[in-house]
Amino acid sequence: MFDVGFWELAILGVLGLLILGPERLPKAARTIGAYTRKARQSWSRIHAEIERELESKEIREALDQSREQVNEIGKGISDGAKQFGDELKQVSDEQRERKSDRSE
Repeated sequence: MFDVGFWELAILGVLGLLILGPERLPKAARTIGAYTRKARQSWSRIHAEIERELESKEIREALDQSREQVNEIGKGISDGAKQFGDELKQVSDEQRERKSDRSE
């Protein structure tokens, strides 16, 4: 998170010791550590939530795309069935006409 090396930490420790004194420095270090831990946990939760939302959005988009494809296929099948029904009716009508022509 922070690019802090050994010497930077050592300088901060010495400054903290000089400013706060040996009695209050451990408590201040624990408090800073607790706040740092809370900040990292919050960031991790936010990051995980963003990742879940992105995955959810991607899944929703894929689902919508699949739904559109299924609807197009269904429409094609429906159109094909209607055309087949029309052709079957036409053949049936032709057969009836032939039968009636033979009967006369």
